[in-house]
Amino acid sequence: MSFRIVTTVSSDYRFVLDRCLPSWYHNSGASRIDVHLHETSTDRHRWAMNVIERCRNMQKAVHEAAGEKLLFLDADCLVVDNLAGGFSDRHPISVARWPNINLGVLFLNMTLGYDVVGFMDRFAARGIDYCTKHKASQGLDQNVMIEMLADIEGKVCKLHDAVWNCQIRNDTTREQATERKTRAKILHLVGAGGGPKKEREWKELMQRVL
Repeated sequence: MSFRIVTTVSSDYRFVLDRCLPSWYHNSGASRIDVHLHETSTDRHRWAMNVIERCRNMQKAVHEAAGEKLLFLDADCLVVDNLAGGFSDRHPISVARWPNINLGVLFLNMTLGYDVVGFMDRFAARGIDYCTKHKASQGLDQNVMIEMLADIEGKVCKLHDAVWNCQIRNDTTREQATERKTRAKILHLVGAGGGPKKEREWKELMQRVL
């Protein structure tokens, strides 16, 4: 199966991508991987600015890949196994962790006739507006994307969390990480509380799954 992976990462998070990206090339089965790297905003609301950049890149990517299969993947995801199975043959959009979805893993099958491009255009517009108004990115997944997906729930495939978006946090033990790795295809290294990870702390987190 031919599909592409797209990720957007800020320069201060590049060290995370550098350590995860080899697993994408070795294990994902993707025919193409596109990395959009941008300089971290110096604005005090830099998280919101970074997510605005992400929304723009997501919108651009779906236009470029119209009629294809596209996976948006966060930089802090380790790929354990082939990801082709995440695309549904009946549903144009596949996500895990429903209803507390996480945009770090988003499968789009644009071969089924549904206007995924139009959907993502609307999401980008609403996402940019949300981040601009609230000066924050927290809540974008639940306050924007989940509302939009709920309106078209019949077109959404709900993937198994432990397989397709298995979270590894700062309080995850090595034994737990090892057990989760045996059944997961994607390990999402989200860190404690989902907050920003410093490089030393992130390295310690990653050592538990390698």
